[in-house]
Order: sequence, then structure tokens, then C-alpha cells
Amino acid sequence: MVEDDVESRPASSDAPLEAASRLEAVRVLQALLGRLEPLEQWLIVGRHFYEMTGRELAELSGMPRRTLMDRYNRAMERLRYMAVQEGLSL
Repeated sequence: MVEDDVESRPASSDAPLEAASRLEAVRVLQALLGRLEPLEQWLIVGRHFYEMTGRELAELSGMPRRTLMDRYNRAMERLRYMAVQEGLSL
């Protein structure tokens, strides 16, 4: 019986290039995040990396949820625009 084990298959010759490309995209994204205001950075990191809800972010910040989410949406628009300028898509 032949097992189809992912670990036993040879690595794709494109794997190092794909990994390098992902690493470069992460570096560019970090640099772009650094160009945002601190509150905008906090909102994006909280929503996407810590999977916090708008309600949780509002409670932590003490700001009204709607105001905070408006800021988040504008920050994401800015981040997407900057990413496109760098050849990335979010």
C-alpha cells in the first residue's frame, strides 16, 4: 500500500522562491504599517492578528465603537492603497 504523505513528497523547486516572496511581502507590509498612525496600527493589528472585535477594541480604547471602526476602515483603505503602490494586494 502506498501512502500519500505530504512529508514524503519531494519539496517543490519553487518552494524557496515562494517563501522568499512571502517574506518580502511581510517586510513590505511591516514597513507600510509603520507609516500609519499609532492608533491605526493598533486597530489593524488588533483586528487581523489578535482577531479582536470592534466592540473589544472600543472597550480597550475607551472610544465609541462607530468612531473606532470608521478609523479602522480609513486605515485599511490607506494600507491597501500603499500596498498597491508597492505591488502587493491585500
